[in-house]
Amino acid sequence: MTVTALSRPPTAGTAITALALADLLGHWSAADGPLYRLLATRIARLADTSGVLGPGADEVHRVVSPLAMECRVPFERRFIFAGLADRMSTFGHARRLWLHWDRPAFETYPGGHVGFFLSPGVKRFVDEALRRSYTSAAAA
Repeated sequence: MTVTALSRPPTAGTAITALALADLLGHWSAADGPLYRLLATRIARLADTSGVLGPGADEVHRVVSPLAMECRVPFERRFIFAGLADRMSTFGHARRLWLHWDRPAFETYPGGHVGFFLSPGVKRFVDEALRRSYTSAAAA
């Protein structure tokens, strides 16, 4: 599942964010299935021996993890879409971001990691998100 969030901060254009690697490994759970647990265990072991994960790496990754900070984008300009067949970041990842961002507009599509390019529903969702964001910014 692709976890992508579109938002329009007041001082920038449209920002796109996804979960950082540290978040992916830390959030794969039993609900994500045995393959994810196995991958997470193996990747975490390799990463640990090379110093890629752990407290020091967690601190470094905080600057790119949307789950590690408060969302400063106004609620009405927060948008998340996720592919139901993505095996890189699962629906659980999208749901955690959705919850962390106080349950903003959310769209799913029946595709994989980059399947949103072919999804008419995601195109409509993004078009509407941009229309609403730019309309509300112009009115302010």
